[in-house]
Amino acid sequence: MSRLDAADGDRTRWGGDMRGDKTLTDSTTATVTYTNRKGDTYYLGASPTKGGKRRFVFARQPSGEPVAELPSGYEIRENVHGQVSLGKITASAISDLELRQVMAALNAHPHLARCRVEVKGKSVIVYEAHNGVTEAMGDWEKCGLGVPTPGAMKSVERWTRYIPVLRFNIIDAEARTFAAERMCFRGSMEGWLSLHAIDRLGDLAICRGW
Repeated sequence: MSRLDAADGDRTRWGGDMRGDKTLTDSTTATVTYTNRKGDTYYLGASPTKGGKRRFVFARQPSGEPVAELPSGYEIRENVHGQVSLGKITASAISDLELRQVMAALNAHPHLARCRVEVKGKSVIVYEAHNGVTEAMGDWEKCGLGVPTPGAMKSVERWTRYIPVLRFNIIDAEARTFAAERMCFRGSMEGWLSLHAIDRLGDLAICRGW
């Protein structure tokens, strides 16, 4: 179950190519539903909080008061892991052009085609696929099975988990400069480490040595 209080204004945007896109109202339950990239359907419900506000909940099974229409000023969000939530529509700190520049830098390298990009607040985060897509595609090709079918890709994607490996943070909003960080998975050093690089996002993404 994924929950987001009406007062929560955090915004997450998806930059990948396998996001769910089926939003409709279930005629049998009069409830807004959304099918994510894994093929899981979520139902939108509402419940009262102690303060008298409404809490909107997306769940795999109908729960709470059915919601037939998206509340005004809200949008459905799906994060890189396929989790679905409802949040207030807010202006993004990252422009569409900047997001496209990062995606273009990734798409320039075939071995990075299965990476995913997510915008969280003032950061752009790049994720790598693990325990699923990367390994399965390698085995598929080694067996001489050719190009995987869309159905096979969808099945593999369902069980794939994504790990954050690179992050670009806004340093100067007016100059549009960013600082690059890479995730470290080594013992006591685990966490985001600075790459000591500051530049405009398009140039920074191209120069990261993908």
